[in-house]
Amino acid sequence: MANTKSAIKAARKSARLTTRNKAVKTRLKTLHKKLLTADRTRVMKERGAKFAEANAKALQTAHEEATYAWDASPISTGRLMAEIWAQIRNENWALVSRDSSPSNWPHRLWTFDQHHQFIGGPGGAGIGYGLPAAVGASFAHRSIDSSRLP
Repeated sequence: MANTKSAIKAARKSARLTTRNKAVKTRLKTLHKKLLTADRTRVMKERGAKFAEANAKALQTAHEEATYAWDASPISTGRLMAEIWAQIRNENWALVSRDSSPSNWPHRLWTFDQHHQFIGGPGGAGIGYGLPAAVGASFAHRSIDSSRLP
């Protein structure tokens, strides 16, 4: 009985919060329009341009670093990830494992521009996370592109 009362109480509170959230959202939109002056917009665009330039420079550096020991045997992780990227870049792909094992090369070389392309790490360094997470991510990816998996 106590659980039922708690659930009803929580539902009522949630309904009040939803109404309150709409008012808050409207207020935030108003404040946003008021505070986002032409000068602030210019400053934000300048910051964005600096970040884009720094990102392009970091990508160029990563590509250069990937060429070190390009012809080494066994193959370097930088080259392996560059070769994989060359094969998947025009596909609907997803990295369903951690990227720290191959020295973070995927995040250094690849373009992650879709929400489903990287599932993240285990958080608290959970042992046993990798395989089940990869299987779950592959099923989720199948809902995005059913041609990819059986």
